[in-house]
Amino acid sequence: MLDAGKRWLLIGIILAAVMLIVSGALEYLSTLKLTERNFVDSQRYAASQTIAQMDFALGLGKPMEHFYGAGDALERMEKRSGHIDAAWILDQDGNFLYAMPADTNTSRFPVKDGEDYAKIADGYYTELSFSDGSTLCMRIRDGDLATLLSGHVRMIVWLGLGLFAAACALLFALRRFGKRSVIIVLLSVQLLYGSAFMFMFPADMRSSLSATMDVVGRVIQDDITKLTDAGIRIDDLDGLPKYLADTADDFPELSAIRVGSVPENDEQYIHLGAFESSAKTYEIYAAVDAGTIRKAMLDRAIQTIVIMAIMLFLMLEISMYAGGSIQTAQTAASTRVPQMRETAARFFFFLLYAAVSMGAAFVIIVASKLCAASGISSDLIMSLPLTVEMAAGLIAVSLSAFLVSKLHYNGTLILSVAVCTVGALLTGLAGDIVLFTAGRAFSGFGFALATICGRLIISSFDDAETRTRLLADLIAGSLVGLCCGSVVGGLVADAFSFQAVYFASAVVTVGCLLFLPAARFSRIFPRRDARHIPAWKSMRNLLASGNAVAYLLLVALPVYAIAMFLSYNAPLYGYDLGMTPTMISAMRMANSLLAAYLANFTTRLTQRRLGAGRGVLLYAFMSAGALIAFSLFPTLPMLLAAVILLGIADSFGLTMLLEYFIVLSGEKTERNEERMIVMTFTNKAGNMLAPPLITIGNGMLVALVTTAGATIYGLRFILRKKRRA
Repeated sequence: MLDAGKRWLLIGIILAAVMLIVSGALEYLSTLKLTERNFVDSQRYAASQTIAQMDFALGLGKPMEHFYGAGDALERMEKRSGHIDAAWILDQDGNFLYAMPADTNTSRFPVKDGEDYAKIADGYYTELSFSDGSTLCMRIRDGDLATLLSGHVRMIVWLGLGLFAAACALLFALRRFGKRSVIIVLLSVQLLYGSAFMFMFPADMRSSLSATMDVVGRVIQDDITKLTDAGIRIDDLDGLPKYLADTADDFPELSAIRVGSVPENDEQYIHLGAFESSAKTYEIYAAVDAGTIRKAMLDRAIQTIVIMAIMLFLMLEISMYAGGSIQTAQTAASTRVPQMRETAARFFFFLLYAAVSMGAAFVIIVASKLCAASGISSDLIMSLPLTVEMAAGLIAVSLSAFLVSKLHYNGTLILSVAVCTVGALLTGLAGDIVLFTAGRAFSGFGFALATICGRLIISSFDDAETRTRLLADLIAGSLVGLCCGSVVGGLVADAFSFQAVYFASAVVTVGCLLFLPAARFSRIFPRRDARHIPAWKSMRNLLASGNAVAYLLLVALPVYAIAMFLSYNAPLYGYDLGMTPTMISAMRMANSLLAAYLANFTTRLTQRRLGAGRGVLLYAFMSAGALIAFSLFPTLPMLLAAVILLGIADSFGLTMLLEYFIVLSGEKTERNEERMIVMTFTNKAGNMLAPPLITIGNGMLVALVTTAGATIYGLRFILRKKRRA
């Protein structure tokens, strides 16, 4: 049995290795994506010259079907590019016309609509169109790109190994300090690793551009030398500045391309080539756009910060799971003696929430892309996946009591994990809005079922202290899972694609099952007698009060609808405003962190100063105000301000919503399960109604409905009650 110091040393070493591997992989994938795009764009630029030459002949009436010089043009294009190893031309109907080499696969290239290229096992595929509607398809060697990145990979590996050795030495020297030493060492190592990449990024970007843009220099050199060889002096090329400016416009990383002598010791420029004319050597160089570098460095800084946050949260969760003692929750008032390992239960829900939230921020973005690819412009159709997802959640909540009574808690959670996995796989495989909507329906059902099952498990304990502790653990683990999952999803989307996020989500969801036995949910049984089974018939007392019904309809329902702003408006507008998936996920993480870590302070303050009733009204007005402000001024700063304000409001409002409902329903029932099901049902109903309502006026309608409902309820019930007192 390892003592505490050695156990924390082992945990620290494992987490340091995982952290450095993940950070190094993300750094490589980020560099790969940037270099890959530049590499393919430069090859497309080389091919565009061939397109222009052949289009000139097509414009004179030469048909593509009888373009006998096409084969020679493709060979010249291959020599000019240096990296295209196959090319073929298809007519307007997709029929084969010409190929280089002759045995090239002549099928349509596997690139999705809206994308410039696709990475397949044997290379990168891309295409360009001729003026007559025929298509030039190309395959670019991927091995050439791997060669260009080999030096960067070696740098990542050696830097990571050096920092890992330093981390191990520090952890060993500070092992007697336990968890504190692990936190400090890991954060320091991650900060150094991320800072090193940020410091080297400008030079790496220039080196990458210089390596991938060599074909641009060759094209410019060929075009100019053709004219100078014909006897035209370079000083007489009046159209050269415009030609160079148009070429630079094709690459967002370049601000200008010039021919002349390269300024000495100026790191802003990259060398593209050289040529001789009239016994004089001319250099071709390009100026790297400073704004592009600043934006890329900002993205790297955000990535470093969110990775540090993720590793900190993950380390805390793993340490609680691995280093925590087995705790047994018992109730003195019950004959049952449930024995549940609380740390494992928390880790299970942490992983489940992380898995489901990985793709939650991108549902509306993917839906909009699928609608655009199908020629659908309706906002209501675009919001259909979210609406159906929430409707499926309503069904899950309605069936939860029945499923728990038949399958018990353990079986119900296994079912929820299986349904979530199917939903994630269908979402990732979806090529149209119909299959995508079906996938979200499965995900919504499974996630809602797991959520209500977790709340029912907690409410099954009669001891108030035990129930409070478990609820705090569930909420904390869930919020941390939401933070980690949303950010990891953004990083995966940045490095790969949105579809890859959902496949990764499916893998992590299945992984949750590994921790289910350790949680010992199978030892907790739902109450079996009819008096305690949470069914809709036993909830009539909850809804017998007109005050309670009015509260659910006028306040809780519209406030829960506003909560969908983070899943609907925020990602969509953030994406349209130029935010990367990582930045969108970081924005969601900031909202969750505010809600989690301000909760104790703001809840106590609100309860003491306002009470539950007025606290609920304040929550409703703050949430509506955030949406109204963004609807009037839909800018990036206002979007960030709205997300922050919603996080502050959620920090006390989510607790106040449930607390005030307990106050209203306390005289009618003493069962907690019914309250949980009613509030969860209201939550899902509000979420379901939100997407179509938010499409009207950028959220203005749902914000006004919330304001009106809270005002009516406040005047009718809360303020009148005070006057009577």
